[in-house]
Amino acid sequence: MGGAAPLAWLQALRDALPESSHAVLREAPRLRLLAAGGGEGAALASELLQIAGRRAFEWRRHSIEYWELPDAATDLLYGNVLWPCAEVLSRLLLDASEGIGGVWDDRRCAAAGVSLEQLVARRFSVELRRPPPDAADDAPPLPALDGASVLEIGCGVGLCGLSCLEAGSHVTLSDGEQRLVDELRARHGHRERLTFELVDWYQETSGAAEHQVILGSDVLHPRCKGEIHVPRLVRQRLRRTADARALLLSQVRRVETICTAVSELRRQGLRVSTYQVCAGHELFPSDVTSVPQDGYVLISARWDIPAARDASPPPRPAAAARGVQCAAAAARAAGLPALLKGKASDAELLAAVRSDASLAAEADADGMLPLHHAARRRAAAAVVLALVAAHPAAPRAADRHARLPLHWAAERRAPAEVVALLLEAHPSAARHADDEMMLPLHCAAAGHRAFPRRPDAATLAALLRAHPDAADATDRLGRTPLHYAAARKAGVDAVRLLLGASSAAARVADNDRQTPRQLAVAHRACAPCVALLAEAELAAEAAPPPHAELRAASEAVYHSPALDAPNVWLVDVQPAPLARARALYDSAGLAAAFLSLRASEERHLRVEAEGGERFLAVRAAAGRARGRWSSDLVWISADDERTHKILESVFVDLAIEEKLGMYIDHSSQIRMYSAFFVVRSSCSAPNMHVDFARGVGTNAMTLMTPLRDVEAREGFHLLYETFDSSIKPATAEASSGAPGGDPEIRRYTYVKGQAIAFASRFKHSTEPGQSDEPQAFLCFTFGTDKPEHWPLISDTIGYQSRLLARPDGALVTSPSWLGMDASPG
Repeated sequence: MGGAAPLAWLQALRDALPESSHAVLREAPRLRLLAAGGGEGAALASELLQIAGRRAFEWRRHSIEYWELPDAATDLLYGNVLWPCAEVLSRLLLDASEGIGGVWDDRRCAAAGVSLEQLVARRFSVELRRPPPDAADDAPPLPALDGASVLEIGCGVGLCGLSCLEAGSHVTLSDGEQRLVDELRARHGHRERLTFELVDWYQETSGAAEHQVILGSDVLHPRCKGEIHVPRLVRQRLRRTADARALLLSQVRRVETICTAVSELRRQGLRVSTYQVCAGHELFPSDVTSVPQDGYVLISARWDIPAARDASPPPRPAAAARGVQCAAAAARAAGLPALLKGKASDAELLAAVRSDASLAAEADADGMLPLHHAARRRAAAAVVLALVAAHPAAPRAADRHARLPLHWAAERRAPAEVVALLLEAHPSAARHADDEMMLPLHCAAAGHRAFPRRPDAATLAALLRAHPDAADATDRLGRTPLHYAAARKAGVDAVRLLLGASSAAARVADNDRQTPRQLAVAHRACAPCVALLAEAELAAEAAPPPHAELRAASEAVYHSPALDAPNVWLVDVQPAPLARARALYDSAGLAAAFLSLRASEERHLRVEAEGGERFLAVRAAAGRARGRWSSDLVWISADDERTHKILESVFVDLAIEEKLGMYIDHSSQIRMYSAFFVVRSSCSAPNMHVDFARGVGTNAMTLMTPLRDVEAREGFHLLYETFDSSIKPATAEASSGAPGGDPEIRRYTYVKGQAIAFASRFKHSTEPGQSDEPQAFLCFTFGTDKPEHWPLISDTIGYQSRLLARPDGALVTSPSWLGMDASPG
């Protein structure tokens, strides 16, 4: 290929795309030369590099090359696309390297003839709130970069580190995902002064190289608990010199996350200063709590040198007996969860439990019991057995992520005997879904990047025996366990085992329309694994789906001409029953309950009205779900039989069965499963999702209608995706109109007196908006009264409310709430 005429060779590469993508990457050095030469084929060479993912970051006189994945939307990772924080931090670093910009402080403002307060108000239209006096620091937040040793953590595309390389630093790009590190090395390995490292935030290391500068852009993300783990990593890797700096730039999603990071850094012995970033490259000192939502805050941390000399932890006692005594004392003093988060040995943990069995019932701030932590850290079976014996209810307890100990054991690839112990103690745990609708089988197939070992076949087999239908279950991303096994390179044995449990899973497409085979190809799984999935996908397409007699009606897709979307209906609602629901919302003080829960750190809040009605308010953005929700959404549901029946009477009087019953496979009546109010006051970004797995079809639906007139309001309406022309509709709703074209995003405006009802395949999101007053909607889930459909439905509802009515009318606790601390009223 290298000897071919440049233009013919380039045209051959382009014609062979996308199959030639890897060849483009291999030939990137030659393509760069051709693109820069300006001769024949320069434009085509530049086009090929752009298609393969080459990008350029432009700032002032600098142009920095970085690479993204060709199709990052199909990736399970966060790291191979450029985040805005990386651009902001790169601007600050490049300006600092040339002596441009800096911090607007009192001295700089005095030279300009204004006060800092005046400048901030004029230039940035915000109110200055200075840091506390004890947090003031005269040291410059941005260090000298020429010749400095720089470590970028959670680097993703590596732009911040590459900016330091431009400024003359010796740079190490690091990430916790091996694939990202390998791709960075493949794209940038030719550069001098640049190295690459796999760095796991979750494992403390000793002897690793220290660096003069540590960089992190948006690494304090709540989803990965960066506010806890990053400060520990900084303590280990930041060189103990006066000029060393850790620079962490974050977009403010939750002020509490930033405050926690600052506190943890100070606890590690570091001096911390905080700055607000305005105009994308200007800094001024600011208290974290004054930075607005989605604003940018820079944390600059340095060693307080005298304190750092005394900050080293005392050496651990050499004698095992003394270590056990210390561990038991530490457990009594700090709590067993704190000990489990540390480096205590299994022998020390056993001694601590045996010294005081009551410690096994102590939960931490995340609702995690010692058994959760033991499963998460892959403790020995003896430790798990002792914790279960000390607190028999622990295997049933869910943490703030709605995760049981079994979820953690499965994800962290704990020994098979530990999984067996947890299943024996609570067999129904295999059916319990967490906040992301992931079953333990999903977790076992997905694993965790800190534990790259493949899942144990005995663990997968045990989980499948406990819940045989788990192989067909989909999470909030529409992914089955097979999707995760394919994407996370679980190996041929795991894929074969999951296919044996459900061959139909091979043809399931997730919310991004990716099958397990497509994810395996995107994530470069081994050739035998891809071949096995391809063969299974072809066979599954030719074979009838499992439970075909039950799913025949479920597979029907109805086209709505009014919205040009699948499985969605607009229905008129009578004012009288809606007025009753609004009166109940007001008299029970549910707006105040929303505000109270929003201001707290709790996941849920029980509410009892003066009239005796009982509700449970549940925060959507809690635990692991925080990263997925860009809203302060709270579900407030009926939480006892009496309140359920009050709202059920509203549902009956709305005559929903008369209007939608024809689309639902039922015997005698349409059943209301749950009733709740949806309340929010803020939504910063869309979150496109579906409410039901595809197998549910139209046998279960969600209905929403506003309590008050919101038609003229900007924001909080419904964004939705139109019909995908690849889906064949069963019929059109009251029209012969046929869908056409590729899906697009449209807006539905809520109207008082009209409800919108939708089933599976309807992809939607709340429109971003802001309101001083909570905005409330009445919501019902309802559907078939046939019990044979319930297993498919029950896996996808129940997060909004704890009390559910089954198809036979019996009130039960939602599987998602089994083991939680709020018992029925």
